[in-house]
Amino acid sequence: MSFDIALGKCVGIDTKDAFVSIDYSVLQKLKPGSVATFPMQARLQVPLDLCSSTRRPASGRELFVDFDKIKVGGGAYLDCDGSGDFLPADIRLLAENLEPGPRPAPVQKQRAHNWPIKQ
Repeated sequence: MSFDIALGKCVGIDTKDAFVSIDYSVLQKLKPGSVATFPMQARLQVPLDLCSSTRRPASGRELFVDFDKIKVGGGAYLDCDGSGDFLPADIRLLAENLEPGPRPAPVQKQRAHNWPIKQ
C-alpha cells in the first residue's frame, strides 16, 4: 500500500529536481542533532521521480513524495543552513517507522430503537 509524505513548501522546480523548504522535524530526521537557524532556511533537493504521481509538484505548494519510492532511496541533497551548499542526504530516513498498518474493519453502527424521537 503506497501513500504520500508531505515534506514542506516547494520553492522551485527545474528539469530534474524540486527544491523544498523543510521544517525542523524533517531536518532532524534527515540529519539528527543538527542545529536549526530561525527562521528555518533548510532546503532539500528532491529528484522529480521521487515525487508523488497523484500530487504533482508545484512551486509555492506543499511537496509530496511517494512512500514506496523513498523507501528505496534516491539522490536527495540537503542544505541545512540555506547557504546553497547541498550535501547528500539519505531520504530513506523519512520512511523509518512509517510502515502503514492495515485499514481497520468497519464497525457496525447500532441503531437506536426509538429513533427518530416521536412527540
